Amino acid sequence: MFFSVSFAQMVSHSVFFDALKEVIQATLDGDSEAMRQGTDDLTKMHSAMSLAQAQNGSDQNTVESQLNVLEQNSLRLKSTLSDIQDLDYAEAVTRMNKEMMAMQAAMSSFAKISGLSLFDYIKG
Repeated sequence: MFFSVSFAQMVSHSVFFDALKEVIQATLDGDSEAMRQGTDDLTKMHSAMSLAQAQNGSDQNTVESQLNVLEQNSLRLKSTLSDIQDLDYAEAVTRMNKEMMAMQAAMSSFAKISGLSLFDYIKG
């Protein structure tokens, strides 16, 4: 009996053992064609298993990478939450007022400078 092995069947463990029994029987019977066909089937099953292992490894790497990303996001969110909870409101308001005054001074300076021309500079 020759096996026509599909990809889905290659992962079935009963098909593997059936193919192995056939190769053993073909060897005992001296049927070289059946041995060749059985060896081909076993080779296909081995290739399918190798591909499945590679896919599994790739999937595991993807999961591990995503776990690392989630862990980094969790740490960043915990740090942000801690910063918010530990905020000294008086110091934050003082810093904001100081930065607003600096921005207003810069805007005022820009308004005065942009109103000048080269003639005003030479004249004055």
